[in-house]
Amino acid sequence: MPAGVTASLGMDLKSWVWTAAGLYSLAESPNNSTHLLFGARMVDLTQTLDWRISGDLGPVALPGRSGRSELQGTNWDAVVGFKGVATLDTQRRWVLPYYVDVGTGQSKLTWQALAGIGYSFDWATVTAAWRHLEYDFDSDKNLKDIRFSGPFFGLTLRW
Repeated sequence: MPAGVTASLGMDLKSWVWTAAGLYSLAESPNNSTHLLFGARMVDLTQTLDWRISGDLGPVALPGRSGRSELQGTNWDAVVGFKGVATLDTQRRWVLPYYVDVGTGQSKLTWQALAGIGYSFDWATVTAAWRHLEYDFDSDKNLKDIRFSGPFFGLTLRW
């Protein structure tokens, strides 16, 4: 008697991350600017798991099962860090932007880093960078930790 089981699982993660921070200038020169930053970061996460299981025992179809489980949470943390830009040439066209912060609050630890390269025109700077954001949540939360990493592209206009 042939038997068969079919299972389908789907997981979806949606998030919003906002950082609001003030800056204090630590160093300002034609070739480098470095700022101390302090502020807050909020992450809003929604995680959804859908499942469907069906099967049969030969010609007899078994009752299928399906369902959905959803977790949602919003987390606030205070952050402190550094943000700046270093120039590579005398015309100040090629730049190296950098950013790093660390924080805590409703999570055990969160940190973010960005490093890249950019080119400045008279009216704008075009930037390509790599960005990493990581959260280590408290052990009593449903979500333990999460990491976001990927390319960053930016355009800063001047007028």
